[in-house]
Amino acid sequence: MFIAPPGAGKSWELTNLADELSQAHIVARHYCFLDPGDDLVERRVTTDVFFGNLIAELNEVMPERKSEAKRYFADMTILENLLKCEGEQRKIFLLIDGLDHIARVKSFSSSLSDNETDIVEQLATLSFPSNVTIILGSQPGEHLNPLFARREGDVIRHDLPKWEPEEILSLTNRLGVEPS
Repeated sequence: MFIAPPGAGKSWELTNLADELSQAHIVARHYCFLDPGDDLVERRVTTDVFFGNLIAELNEVMPERKSEAKRYFADMTILENLLKCEGEQRKIFLLIDGLDHIARVKSFSSSLSDNETDIVEQLATLSFPSNVTIILGSQPGEHLNPLFARREGDVIRHDLPKWEPEEILSLTNRLGVEPS
């Protein structure tokens, strides 16, 4: 799990990691947040879209194992069944970024419920075989407690440090951006 404050590079790291891993392994990803102007931001933090997105990506890279997911329905059981491929030896990586956005988006929504947005709780109870690794990105916070409590021995936490002003200046100089 990559944990860091805003702007520390979590999404950048996870995107690069996914690209690298997909060269030799099966990779599916879900972004709970893309950008401030995203019209689908409320849908991205719902559990059904979360599972549907991961299942769709896995179906794309593992067509021989197409899941029984219905066109407009996906849940944890369908994902678990898809991941439990008999004889599957390839490593499967699920990358989920922006868990901290779930509570934030929900707090501004008048229509989202706890049951629709319980992605973290569902991840904490997800059953998957040893060839599956879940890699998460989030800002620190209490929203991660279910994962730490239920998967205590499974979670490896990597805290990314906050960028120092000298590092930011060095990057802007290297990219040719005038310091402001």
